[in-house]
Amino acid sequence: LGTELKTVASVESNGHMIYAEIQEGKLGMRNKPFFNSYGATCACTLRLAKGTLDAGQKTDPSTRNLFFGDSWFASLKTAVAVYEVVNAEFCGPIKTAHAKFPKAYLEQTMADWVPGSHLVLETTVKGNKYYAIGYKYNMKKVLCFVCTENAGSTEPGEPYEAKWTDNNGNPASRLIPRPSVLSHYFNYFNQICFWISTSCNHPSFFNLLSS
Repeated sequence: LGTELKTVASVESNGHMIYAEIQEGKLGMRNKPFFNSYGATCACTLRLAKGTLDAGQKTDPSTRNLFFGDSWFASLKTAVAVYEVVNAEFCGPIKTAHAKFPKAYLEQTMADWVPGSHLVLETTVKGNKYYAIGYKYNMKKVLCFVCTENAGSTEPGEPYEAKWTDNNGNPASRLIPRPSVLSHYFNYFNQICFWISTSCNHPSFFNLLSS
């Protein structure tokens, strides 16, 4: 029905687009770099990441890129590929791409946990650590994320503000704790679907990518 783009924007420049890849359909994308080794979605993520490292600036050895993607981009496969191929960090929410990811375990284990709870699981792939994070912002939903080792901290971050209308029709709110790395993600996820920053202990480069 139109032209689909995967685009990159720089948070440091207030969201200006700095990179775009036109999606050419299943047949057209088969000839793109990384497709044969990683498949369509992971290959697209790698191309966008390599095309926007350091937001186009001169490489700074003290700065390490961190990529955040929405559920279209996110999987353990993508996190491993971004770390190994691009030498960068990754974090994103897991929904349907849960191969080799303990999504069912997190959801079942945390089903009765209170809002603000989180659970972190660790695995190792080729000597590198990756993390599965389960997080509850209400009683019903467990959000699942995959992260590379240095994608961010699970120490308390900026809380989520839950808002509702009370029985008298007045606005009410409550602060729900959440890990720092997820606060970082949610500060930007409504702006665009995929983005880059640096890990929390380094100077910041931020890029956003949209689908």
